[in-house]
Amino acid sequence: SAVPDLVLKRPEVDYVVVGEADVAFPAILSSIENEDYTTPIINTRFKTLDGKIIRGKQGGFIQDLDNLPFYDKTIWEDYLRLGDLYITMATRGCPYRCTFCFNNFFAKLPEEDAGKYVRLRSVDHVIAELKYAKERYKIRRIDFEDDVFGTQKKWLREFAKKYKEEIDIPFQILTHPKFMDEETGKLLAYAGCQWVQMGIQSMDDDFKKETLLRYENSDDINRALEVMNKNNINVKVDHMFGLPNEPISAQENALILYKKHKLKRINTFWTCYLPGTQMMNEAIADGKLSAKQVDDINEGNDFYFYRNIENVKDISNQNLFHAYEFIFKIIPILPQFIKKGILPKHVLWIPKGLKTGIALLADIATGLSFQNPVFVAYLYHNLFQLYRYFGKKIGIENITALKPKLIADINNYSPKKKKVLELSKEII
Repeated sequence: SAVPDLVLKRPEVDYVVVGEADVAFPAILSSIENEDYTTPIINTRFKTLDGKIIRGKQGGFIQDLDNLPFYDKTIWEDYLRLGDLYITMATRGCPYRCTFCFNNFFAKLPEEDAGKYVRLRSVDHVIAELKYAKERYKIRRIDFEDDVFGTQKKWLREFAKKYKEEIDIPFQILTHPKFMDEETGKLLAYAGCQWVQMGIQSMDDDFKKETLLRYENSDDINRALEVMNKNNINVKVDHMFGLPNEPISAQENALILYKKHKLKRINTFWTCYLPGTQMMNEAIADGKLSAKQVDDINEGNDFYFYRNIENVKDISNQNLFHAYEFIFKIIPILPQFIKKGILPKHVLWIPKGLKTGIALLADIATGLSFQNPVFVAYLYHNLFQLYRYFGKKIGIENITALKPKLIADINNYSPKKKKVLELSKEII
């Protein structure tokens, strides 16, 4: 969606969808079936047989998510243990436009009548999907991958009540400091939320507001963390290194914050530039990215995605950031008396490779000891793949096959039975 024309130049590519594809993709399939290679398709750019580019209108965002069928995961059933960590979304869109995130440009794609960007499925629609999935996959945990879960308090109140009564399975969410208050914390805890992941990224209020378009302040972050700890919700936070022009003091402030609160994991990322985002466009304008780097990013050749250390040019800063990263990774398992006093100068002497190895082991240890759902799911996934591998070796070809009654199942569980049934049939 960020570089569609570049993608379409590839000889292997005939069609590119820009933005949401729920309407576009079935239309593409229909046009191919009918051998119609000239009629424009919404949100789509494609090549005619003679190489001409046809560009469809860039339409608005789908507003009624309940009109869409449930996520169909049947094609994965023979390859994944879907019940270990069932992934779904209750909403689409994010209230924010952080300069490093795809939402920064994605929300602006429609040419007219964009509609609301943040859209919520009804609680009944979400619960219906989960009831169906609970029976089919024997779910142990649920992962809501909404950009920010529970942006509307009325929706969250209804969700907490019905989820507790009808699903009652531990779950995890993503949130934002501005959306985590006392009532939200209580509602989530009541419903069964055990883990929350929250982006912090930087602890310099002015820098965040001016450079990242993040408008929460330190008080908002402290309050959110206190609310989650008070309600016994395990907290994971995201932290970024190498943000352009961020003052070093932001790392010092972050260390003070992370020492103060009980965090179960600190996810660390080295800033990477994403195509189409404001941060990348500004880096190009400021000369921070060479023409080759821009090409590599747009072509998807920048493989070392989350650890692009090259964006930090100053070696002394690189070393300092490595020291902070090491401390952030081991903080969750440090005794309080060590955690309270540890500083970057205490670990700068440790070789970089050794720090990386120790941090990785600490990360795995904390993940498993605290029963982080993602770590547990990965553990089961890898064991399952070994099981499948050896199963095939002894002649068991399909050891997980389910006999799907998908159409009938969806018809039984859907709150909008007829419409969802018809859409599901089309997709299947």
